[in-house]
Amino acid sequence: MIKKPVILALACFCAYAVAGNALAGQSWTGGVQMSNSQGQAVESRLAADSSGALYLVWTEKTGSELSAVFSRSADNGFSWTAGSVIVSGSSNVSGYQIASPAAGTLCLFFLDDRSGAGQIYMMTSLDKGNSWTVSNQIYFAGAGTDGFSACADAAGGLNLVFNDISDGKLYFLKSSDGGSTWTVK
Repeated sequence: MIKKPVILALACFCAYAVAGNALAGQSWTGGVQMSNSQGQAVESRLAADSSGALYLVWTEKTGSELSAVFSRSADNGFSWTAGSVIVSGSSNVSGYQIASPAAGTLCLFFLDDRSGAGQIYMMTSLDKGNSWTVSNQIYFAGAGTDGFSACADAAGGLNLVFNDISDGKLYFLKSSDGGSTWTVK
């Protein structure tokens, strides 16, 4: 049985695949099951790069452990690589987001509460997801963050929006250098 978050991701990639179609979404391709493990797919996020490749990351829950699983498609979602675990099981990590600021470059964002409060971390791949950097913290909020979202813009910038629990405010972060530095807006 396909879980609802995976169906949402499938709908998103189908919408992407037909965006240039003259039918403008009036016709949809059949669904493709993405998750085949014993775990439960509980969240999924989809990104596209400037070359048209699609990238999918989902959270897989096995018991109390949460892992990030990654797959990519170079043919508008008709076929996908086998899912590969890029963040191994942890009960401290959640909320995976993926963005592609340039062709073949990927940024994976997630909340990690190893410090006792959910902080935003990032990993980068410069080779379409074949290898990933070690995670680094990109924002520290004393009480933690929640409800964050990430995307790349047309200029190749990275954008994050999140709620800082310490003051209850919504913040916007911007990086124009692939995530090396961030500016709070």
